[in-house]
Amino acid sequence: MEEKIWSKTLLTCYDSLEKIANAIDNLVVTNCVNSASNGHSILQNANRVIDLMERKKKIVNIKVLIEDVLSFIEPKHTRVLILKYVDRVKSEDMAKVLNVSLRTLFRKINRSLELFAEALIKKGYSPEVLSLWLENEGWIKELYNALIKKELGQEIKENAEKNLDVNYLSLAFKSIKAVPYRAF
Repeated sequence: MEEKIWSKTLLTCYDSLEKIANAIDNLVVTNCVNSASNGHSILQNANRVIDLMERKKKIVNIKVLIEDVLSFIEPKHTRVLILKYVDRVKSEDMAKVLNVSLRTLFRKINRSLELFAEALIKKGYSPEVLSLWLENEGWIKELYNALIKKELGQEIKENAEKNLDVNYLSLAFKSIKAVPYRAF
């Protein structure tokens, strides 16, 4: 189950990764432009930029991993996952696009998630590795935990998917802005 939850987590956050990388770039520029007047030393400003760029590197690596895994599985399964998690097409519309019944669609989604999870593991990204690798990305862990609760049938709001999108993206931006200045 954990493998599928990680698959859903990564696929759900995929389209936000570029937005977050761009936000980091903007913070770097702002930090550099305001470095003379922000009251921090040159070393502190430089360390903040380094920390932000390390964060961006992690975000880009997550995006590359997702794309790599999607290219590793068969295109028909990739299409299902992209429609469901990236484009967020409603199930009824997906069934029409794929020309299948809803029941068949759910089986296809489930199988595609299984293949994505298997590919992650083949590439060395077990749930344990992902958890350790992403431990400092609280917004991704928050999304993962919300998906576990949903999977386990725990009570969540009716518009959980919409709320998840807003909440985890908001957490991501807050955590980027929270990168501290390091003093030496």
